[in-house]
Amino acid sequence: ALPICALARPAQKSASAASGSPPDKKKLFIAIGAGVAVLLLAFFLFGGSSGEDDRPDTAAKSAPVPPPSAGSSKILFQLPESRVFPPLSDDIVMHYIATTGVSSGRKGSDGKPALVAVNSQASAWHDLAARGDDNVLETPDRKPAAGIRRVTWTTGDGFSGIKDGRNALNFTSEGGKDAVLAFEAPGSKAAHMPFGQAARKGDAGLTLALVFQAQAAALPMRVLALEADKDNALLLGVNSQRQITAEFRAGGRSETLAAPHLNATRPCAVLIAWNADGTILLRAREAAGRGVSVEKKGHSAPGKALKGLRIGGGEQGASTFQGLLGELIVYASALKQDQAQLVAGSQIPGFYFKGTTPPNLPKVTALTERLSIKKPRVGPRTDWAVNTSHLPEDAWLAIDGNTATRWRTDTPQKSGQWFQVTLKEDREISGLALDVSCSPDEHPRRYEVETSLDGKSWSRAASGDNDKPLLEIAFPQPVKTRHVRVKQTGGAPSAHWSIAELEVFAK
Repeated sequence: ALPICALARPAQKSASAASGSPPDKKKLFIAIGAGVAVLLLAFFLFGGSSGEDDRPDTAAKSAPVPPPSAGSSKILFQLPESRVFPPLSDDIVMHYIATTGVSSGRKGSDGKPALVAVNSQASAWHDLAARGDDNVLETPDRKPAAGIRRVTWTTGDGFSGIKDGRNALNFTSEGGKDAVLAFEAPGSKAAHMPFGQAARKGDAGLTLALVFQAQAAALPMRVLALEADKDNALLLGVNSQRQITAEFRAGGRSETLAAPHLNATRPCAVLIAWNADGTILLRAREAAGRGVSVEKKGHSAPGKALKGLRIGGGEQGASTFQGLLGELIVYASALKQDQAQLVAGSQIPGFYFKGTTPPNLPKVTALTERLSIKKPRVGPRTDWAVNTSHLPEDAWLAIDGNTATRWRTDTPQKSGQWFQVTLKEDREISGLALDVSCSPDEHPRRYEVETSLDGKSWSRAASGDNDKPLLEIAFPQPVKTRHVRVKQTGGAPSAHWSIAELEVFAK
């Protein structure tokens, strides 16, 4: 019998480093240099096996030249060896992981601030982003808070939970006090924050990505606020239906997006983007694999920098954040679709989530061994960008090299659904293969393949009927293209359309 496809994959291994500088009496500067260089080689690999942990390395190995916005070039903290920085790292203004907490006045044997141990309290969490020049999150009184501890993240729900060795900050209200960490950019540093005036490489706007789990008994809650004032802010919360919500406030105008069908009391990876052109986006994924993406155009953008970040602290009847927070990244720019997909669909979930493939599940024979078309394949697929009409945050599952995971429409097959691949450069291609042997009833009933050099003008390359889980399509003649789109032109009221693996054949 064939196994059921899962909707998330095992993580990939990769390596990189960030850099920082030793602190003076008031602050610690952390600069990133080596991570940018390694990123060019390992851009698409971000994660680790379940046996790895996420403790930072505090040993200085070298002193690479930092980006212009960095405060210093000396290393204090490094990301784990299994990590690389996300795309467009020069625009990251805040990057926090659970293991960079320190306690005031405590130093290690090397004279550097001592990192807090598991189950210990801390008064500050340090930033890994060079652009931010160490935006330190602190408790209101700068003293260790009983309600904020570094913990090992466990969920107790088997294969759908968190990988072994992952850490998180545990926020709980204790002794009548809310658990709060906050930062506000002083003076000229505000210009480097989202919607600030400092130069950036990406589009004007912001992107916020995090991985967290809300405590069910504390709903509804506000998780965090990134704000200039009460009228210009991004608020992330969880409502009483356990849905993740993102409220976008600009000049007194408010718009809220919600992620339906997800349960935020389970581990979730979230990405929020706010482009200066008014486009707002909320993407979210559960550890168990279900994902959702909600986008809206025509909203306003703040007229001032969102210079303050506050995790915890309730508003308008919502309680303060109680739950687990593993990682938080804030960009001073709005990521493009393929960059956002990489962060939200692969990098963060790949490092923290076990995925949905149960242990010892029989695997489908490798696709390459079952192909009757023996032509060379276009690769590497890590250079591709993929997009879909449905659940674009899951599109990467169709090119992850795992026949036991799949992208799917999550709705019955009908004409008009599509899956698109954008190659790194123009190539002559001769066909493609779509495999869903792990869930054979979810093959496309009818299809049409279109190609385009510019992504605007499309030509039909092939079309036909299909009744097999492995669909191999040979074009009548090779086609030079960069964009390839497969359209569903049939229907199946009782079956979704899925792709477990997609390959493109070269000439």
